[in-house]
Amino acid sequence: MASMIDRVVNTFGGAAVSYLLENPVPAQDEEIASLRSQVQTRRSREKRNG
Repeated sequence: MASMIDRVVNTFGGAAVSYLLENPVPAQDEEIASLRSQVQTRRSREKRNG
């Protein structure tokens, strides 16, 4: 669990994670799509950089 949280913090930053924890309101479809896109972009960069 700790490593998963570390990855989320590294990907989105501590402020974003804090915001999500403080505001557990369901995200809108647009927000979810944006987050998925950001994660996909980050993962593709990680694969290229090793």
